[in-house]
Amino acid sequence: MNYELIRNFVTVANTLNITRSAEILFVSQSTVSHRLQLLEAALGHDLIERGRGKRLASLTDQGKAFLPIAEKWLSLWQETELFRTEAPLQHLRVGCVSSLVTCLLSDFTVAFSASHPNIRLSIQVLSTEEIYQLMNRNLLDIGIVLTHLPHQSLRAHTLLSEKMYCVCNNSDLPADSKIDPSQLDPAKEIFLNWGVEFALWHDYRFPDGAKPRLSVNEIGLIANALQKYDAWSIVPETVADLFFEKGICKKYRIKNAPPNRMSYVLTAALPASSTAELTKLYLTELEESIASVLEHSN
Repeated sequence: MNYELIRNFVTVANTLNITRSAEILFVSQSTVSHRLQLLEAALGHDLIERGRGKRLASLTDQGKAFLPIAEKWLSLWQETELFRTEAPLQHLRVGCVSSLVTCLLSDFTVAFSASHPNIRLSIQVLSTEEIYQLMNRNLLDIGIVLTHLPHQSLRAHTLLSEKMYCVCNNSDLPADSKIDPSQLDPAKEIFLNWGVEFALWHDYRFPDGAKPRLSVNEIGLIANALQKYDAWSIVPETVADLFFEKGICKKYRIKNAPPNRMSYVLTAALPASSTAELTKLYLTELEESIASVLEHSN
């Protein structure tokens, strides 16, 4: 039993026509029939019903039962050939928070994948908490999070420290000015909680139970709101730059600004040998990409 015999049978089974099968396989009708006989002899079952001189064929019950097996056999043979002739694929699993995927990883992911065709890259957009959970279960190789929670099985280092900016779609202030939080109307705020330190700063600067116009958990919702309402929001530098470049709003520095928004890279304390070099490659190129983006924005 070999590839030619199995492919011959599957072709006949799909066309139910000896003449058409011979055309597809670029062989004679007698060769198609001979290969069918060899396969039937090897299996000990009749697979095809055909009359002498007739070009049409039909599957026997055994032929119908064998067809899915033959198709699987062909699929496995093709995968084996790909494995034999191509460089093996490497797998890298990355979890990242939404705002960094949108502002920093989107273009980088496409470029990295194009530069390394033998790396199968999986990017999951998750919350910081979800990323820690999956990293602890060895279901991610790299995590990019907004909070550093010490864990003996994980290593963390700072990826980015970003200043916070006010973005606003309706202001006469010059772009290089600083906005004092006291100038901002809480009723026009689009609020996203950037972390514990930011929340403490926000509560101090906007006391007395001031309620924002809208509370969200995705930067895309901030962009949509800024395009529709007289509103403002406080966001990290990469988000402010993205919105400004797209013409969504103006961006302003803030007097007595919130603490910088920190992001961290998580890796396994004892990474598997199969992913250690791959992880190092990804993070080296990511940090180079971020440095280029920040240099361009400044």
